[in-house]
Amino acid sequence: MTVAPTTVPMGSIVCEVFLDRNRNKVNDPDEPGIPGVTVTIVGPGVEITSTTGTAGSCAPVMVPPGTYTVTITSGLKAKSVRT
Repeated sequence: MTVAPTTVPMGSIVCEVFLDRNRNKVNDPDEPGIPGVTVTIVGPGVEITSTTGTAGSCAPVMVPPGTYTVTITSGLKAKSVRT
């Protein structure tokens, strides 16, 4: 009997925290990023914490398929995303 290794396709979560002046949920060129915000990504077997840099973004996080909760501080809302 031979068992072949299985490869699980990966997805990615990219975070951008910015001042959405016109509330359209799009980072428009005149809307600045917010640095220093802590972002926690929690999902199946994954818990990763990162902090936004000077442009208000975090490095992409590679994750297996599933539902994840992305929580950010500074009074901003948490959001669930599916990868």
